[in-house]
Amino acid sequence: MIGYPFIESFFSAILSKSEAIQGRFFFAPKYGHEINTDELGRVLDESKPLVSKQKYPLAMCMPPVYVMDSSVEENWKNFIFRMFFLKPTFYTSDNQVANPNQFTGTSQHSLMFDWHDMARCAENFLRAVKIVQKQQLLHNTSFRLNTQRKAIVTPVSNIGVDRASGVRLDFEAALFTGCELEDYIEADLSNLVIDVIDSHPQHLM
Repeated sequence: MIGYPFIESFFSAILSKSEAIQGRFFFAPKYGHEINTDELGRVLDESKPLVSKQKYPLAMCMPPVYVMDSSVEENWKNFIFRMFFLKPTFYTSDNQVANPNQFTGTSQHSLMFDWHDMARCAENFLRAVKIVQKQQLLHNTSFRLNTQRKAIVTPVSNIGVDRASGVRLDFEAALFTGCELEDYIEADLSNLVIDVIDSHPQHLM
C-alpha cells in the first residue's frame, strides 16, 4: 500500500528539478507553523540536507487528507492536497532585496509580483506532475490527478514570522492503495461473536 511516503518522495523528486524551488519542499506536520525564521531553517536542514541553506522560494504541503468511498474504485483513494508556494515578501526570486523606490523608500517588488511569481511555480508544478504521470504511466499504477475538479490558486500574504507571500494551491489526486486487508485475517473476523443486545442496562434517564 502506498500513501504519505510515496507522495513526499514523488513531489520532492519533481520539485528538485524546479529552477525556482530547487528541492525546498517538505510536509508541514504543524500545518505551516514551521514558517518562522529559526524553525524553518532547522526543518530544511533535517529534511533536505543536500539543499542549499537558502530557505526561499519553497513549497510546502499541509498533511493531505483522503476520502474513503466504497462506491468508487476501492483500490484508489481520493486525496485532497493543499500546498503553499512562498517567497520572502518584497524580495526578488533569488532572495535579494528589491531596489527601493527612491520616492517612497519601499520595495519595488510588490505583493502582486510575489503572487505572480509563485503562481507560475504552482502552475508549472502541476504541469510537471501531469508530464511525469503520463511518461511513467503512473495513472495506471499509482497516481492520478483528478481532472474532474479544477485546481484552485489563492494568493496569500505575509505568512508567519518570515512574512512570506505567494499562493496556496488546492487540488485533488487519487492514489492506488490496494485492497489488501493488512491488519486483519478474514477467517478471524468470520468467527467473531457479536452481541445484538446493548450491554448498557436499561434504567430511567
